[in-house]
Amino acid sequence: MTIVYTILVTCILPFLTKSENIMLEYYKDVTFECDDVQINVTTISPQPEMHWILPTGKVISKDFTNTSHIHLGGSMNLTIQKIDDEDFGRYFCVIVYRNQTIDVVSHGLNVDGPFYGDLLERYRYNAMIGGIAAAVLFIIIAAFCVVYHFRYVAKKGGDREIEEIDGYNSKVYDNIALEMEMTKTPVNGDTATDVENEKL
Repeated sequence: MTIVYTILVTCILPFLTKSENIMLEYYKDVTFECDDVQINVTTISPQPEMHWILPTGKVISKDFTNTSHIHLGGSMNLTIQKIDDEDFGRYFCVIVYRNQTIDVVSHGLNVDGPFYGDLLERYRYNAMIGGIAAAVLFIIIAAFCVVYHFRYVAKKGGDREIEEIDGYNSKVYDNIALEMEMTKTPVNGDTATDVENEKL
């Protein structure tokens, strides 16, 4: 279809009367007129034949059956509903007169790619609100982390050092007493019997 479209466009470009480019956002509707002030088809009698050539290479004539996406009006006005990527390109309306001469009206739709409008202007307020909210949330979380670190982590660290020192000393004394009980080792020259008598 691309080859057919290229051939058709090459053949009709010398007869081009009017050309315009339209930039629209996704899912908008657009209507192209098969007319121009230089041509004024409505004043021509008898009415010439008119055909649309779509960017896909498809040719639409007067007997075209409307679809949910493409509508052909009584004056050969072409309406595309909810435009998408496949609708982007150049549309040609070829007007064929009874004397076999032709005029061509061209409409470009997003020929340079998708059009998103002025997104910065549209979302400026929302972006400012979102930025301020994110900054406030970050400050609250950072303040909480700082308070937690200096108030709780430092205190727990000091308590742990004291517990470790006390625990170490207790273990030393407990180990000495346990060893004396288990081995019944004489202390200061006393015999094991003297130690037993002292307990009694």
